Amino acid sequence: MNLSLKTLSTIINAIAFVCAVLLIVNKTYGYQKEIRIGFYLFGAAALIVGFFNAKNDDKQAFNPLFWIGTLVLFIGLVIKTSNLPYAYFVLIAGGFITGASYMFNPFTSKVDDDSDLLDN
Repeated sequence: MNLSLKTLSTIINAIAFVCAVLLIVNKTYGYQKEIRIGFYLFGAAALIVGFFNAKNDDKQAFNPLFWIGTLVLFIGLVIKTSNLPYAYFVLIAGGFITGASYMFNPFTSKVDDDSDLLDN
């Protein structure tokens, strides 16, 4: 079985997502500690594998704001699943940063390299 980095990232993301949903809706079926540890491990692994996958992707420009926002969102979910105060403020900040990353990428060039398209 040949797993690519993108396939591995998708599997890890799915497991982390299921663990997070189970923790947030409090349907852990007596395995709350194990599911919480799974969420922490698979969530951190999803961030790391996704980060390296994005760095190696030649099709899209790397956007550090997206990864900062995603990290803040993950920290907010850790705070939320640990039942600590101020989780919603961290989640809102992470969502705002991630949303803003779709409008602004500091590493994209302002110069349009496709100027030769108008010469045809």
